[in-house]
Amino acid sequence: MKSLADIQLLSIVSAVVCIGISVGFSLLLLVLPRRPALWAWSASLWLTAAAMVLLCFFQDASDGVVFAALSLLALLGSVLLLKGTALHIERPLPVWQPLLVMGTFMSLITADVLLWHTSTLRIMLFSWATMVLNGWIVLMLLRRTPQELKLSYRLAAAVFLVNLLLALPGMLGGDADAPVDGQGNIAQLVIICLGLILALAQCFALMLLVVEKMLVELHHKATRDGLTGLLNRSTLIDRGLRALANCTREGNAFSVLIIDLDHFKKINDSWGHLSGDAVLRHFAASAQHVAPAANNLIGRYGGEEFVLMLPAAGTAEAQAIAEQLLIAARTARVCATTGELGYTISIGISGTAGGATLEQLLLQADSALYQAKAAGRDQARLAA
Repeated sequence: MKSLADIQLLSIVSAVVCIGISVGFSLLLLVLPRRPALWAWSASLWLTAAAMVLLCFFQDASDGVVFAALSLLALLGSVLLLKGTALHIERPLPVWQPLLVMGTFMSLITADVLLWHTSTLRIMLFSWATMVLNGWIVLMLLRRTPQELKLSYRLAAAVFLVNLLLALPGMLGGDADAPVDGQGNIAQLVIICLGLILALAQCFALMLLVVEKMLVELHHKATRDGLTGLLNRSTLIDRGLRALANCTREGNAFSVLIIDLDHFKKINDSWGHLSGDAVLRHFAASAQHVAPAANNLIGRYGGEEFVLMLPAAGTAEAQAIAEQLLIAARTARVCATTGELGYTISIGISGTAGGATLEQLLLQADSALYQAKAAGRDQARLAA
């Protein structure tokens, strides 16, 4: 296809496809209305569709006014993509920063349309603006990528990197006044096709970002305690069984601590359940600070009871950690609804160098915990 009619037909098809993409993506807002990133991304896709529709009616993009309008729609769409990405990955980005970048380039493009009438300069300015905004998105996605979201982040970054690379020829200068025939027609057809493919790729990349994040959130809710953020009981037991099996196979020690908050019912009755929740969250944070190693397992076992599992740790190390937990609780002051309150904990410890099951270790630690309570609380006891 080398005729202008073929180019116009492809432009119309591209516009229709872009509108379809925008409609399909916007439907996500019906089921996920509380995700601000989706609103920004949806608006960006609609701006891209508007640019394609404008191109259908005004085929001569070398016209200054048409080029400025297309540039405004495209760059504003990139700004919304950037803002939506910042919202999705939960990193602060004042919207005035990308708007300032867009405004600077649009001012120069408008000045060229009104004063200089240099089509090559307009193309270079638009290409540079596209490169800056898309490069910004790529850096934002690749910087400190969460391990559990690595796939969607990297694929999305690759799509925006391709968009950046497509702007490179324009950055080096181009001739918008070149005749549109022969090879010029083929080049324009290729550009339109690449733009359509890229629009589809961006849509799927954004959807992948949303889907993978939702899966991670669902997994987190399924494995974590809603109040403290620690592992819930079933996940703790499941991971503990696997960790104990590894330690037994490799001949390593394995220790278990059962921690109970002293007189927790009295805290709830005297200070209120909100204050009790604050104490639970405070202890959870303290425990994660005291035993932060990646292979340690800590979870809420039920009510005010917690379990800390220490793979490859003997009872001496477990007792040292227990002492740190006792001190952290003893010296804590938790901000409650009517002031500051303190609390103490009791700990039962059990350990094995191989042979004992997790159920046996938990029973031994639980027995030691009751010995600690019977002896006056605010202390740790090691199971026989």
